[in-house]
Amino acid sequence: MSKNFKFLLPVVLAVIIGVIVSIAVQGFISFVGFVESYLRGDNQILIGLPKNILLVSGPIIAGIIVAFIYKLANLDRWHGPAESILAAHVPSKRPNTEAGLLSTLASAVSLAGGASVGQYGPLVHFGGVIGDYFSKLTKDQTSPHILLASGAAAAISSGFGAPFAGLVFAHEVIVRHFSLKAVAPILISSVVAHTISTEFYSSEPILQSNVGGIVNFSEVILLAILGIIAALVASLYMRGLTGYLPIPKKYLITFFLF
Repeated sequence: MSKNFKFLLPVVLAVIIGVIVSIAVQGFISFVGFVESYLRGDNQILIGLPKNILLVSGPIIAGIIVAFIYKLANLDRWHGPAESILAAHVPSKRPNTEAGLLSTLASAVSLAGGASVGQYGPLVHFGGVIGDYFSKLTKDQTSPHILLASGAAAAISSGFGAPFAGLVFAHEVIVRHFSLKAVAPILISSVVAHTISTEFYSSEPILQSNVGGIVNFSEVILLAILGIIAALVASLYMRGLTGYLPIPKKYLITFFLF
């Protein structure tokens, strides 16, 4: 393989992953809405029964379907974002494509039935599984963790209408360090997924917000100071979580005296 093509391969794969994951995510959301209408909505398949029965019928039916999927697939457990994070750091723990897809399907049915699953976890793992699958197809010519993170970023971007959140999430949670090599593919995949979801599915951000712009230059200085303070607080917080934070005795004495 020529060096030029090998250089472009991550970008090409990122675009493909972004398109496929975006379409799949929108399909996931539509599928949940469709099944929900039959389990708990206006098209309730048990309509006509007492209301008390209808309140619990949706979760029960969804649970039966999920149990059937679990038994049919012969899974040892359901898979989720933890497997994607582990796979990005331990090469021998690559995600199982079949288990990942079936876990996503089971999550969709559970959501439709009213289970407190949420769409974040299933979509992140689904995107990671798709990204890793493309890495396997190309015989890992692109680092698997980069494509896995690209898939997860595309899922966040399409599912929540937040392309930059997808980029940050992939770096902070999946890759877990800032990598210049991974920035371009992850960003491209995230932006492509967002473009597909907005242009072809009219998807809107789940959390709408309008933030005003900067009026005076002095605000930039205040924002810079805020950034420094926030960084110090974050550093202290992380230090407190991961290790002992020594406090000089003289400060303790002063604190108790006053």
